[in-house]
Amino acid sequence: MGLPKLDIQRFKHKLTGIDKVVSYRPFTVKEQKILLMAKESQSREEEIDAMCQIIELCTFGEVDAKTLPVFDVEDLFIRIRSKSVSDVCEIGYKVIDTDEKVKLTIPLEEVTVYIDPEHEKKFMLTDTIGVVMKYPTLGMAFDDSGDKVKQDDTMIKACIDYVFDEDQIYHFNEFSEEEVEEWLESFDTHTLKKIAKFFATMPSVYYKTEVELSDGRKTEVELRGIHNFFG
Repeated sequence: MGLPKLDIQRFKHKLTGIDKVVSYRPFTVKEQKILLMAKESQSREEEIDAMCQIIELCTFGEVDAKTLPVFDVEDLFIRIRSKSVSDVCEIGYKVIDTDEKVKLTIPLEEVTVYIDPEHEKKFMLTDTIGVVMKYPTLGMAFDDSGDKVKQDDTMIKACIDYVFDEDQIYHFNEFSEEEVEEWLESFDTHTLKKIAKFFATMPSVYYKTEVELSDGRKTEVELRGIHNFFG
């Protein structure tokens, strides 16, 4: 007779990027070892793979982590980690203005996905031509070595869903590489700035707090991106 199986806790969370509620569970001790081994390797690629593996295991196979927007991956991992290890994390933070190091205790349930009020996925490039963008996924955002991909033509091409004018919609995946490249090369500086704004204002995991410095002054601290919460 085998040992009795422990009940699996299930939680739900709505992902902002895909606008979908997903179920998840805490990771097990065995799965936590995957994360620890990846961290010890000091390989960004292995850390990303481990995070994706944990997310897919802990969402009962309903989520393909590498196809999610990056901020959805980070948001979901924070939720899983908060139910698995602790609902708070402690980090050292260097205050930019003073270089003073302070200790922050972050309630993970208060970490949110921040959406810039000026962010738009659909916007006009000219008076008559517009684009609809899609968010970079983990597979788009990092190369095979785990390094972050720069916002170049490759990233722009990957993130344009379709172009539209007064008459019709033009899906990017229906055109050849040469046609897409020629179209992108016709951009002027003003057009590129509009594209750049999409990337600059993309949603991100976010936490804001206030800390007291050694001289008694208080200052605001804003953290964006999962690397700021767990290193």
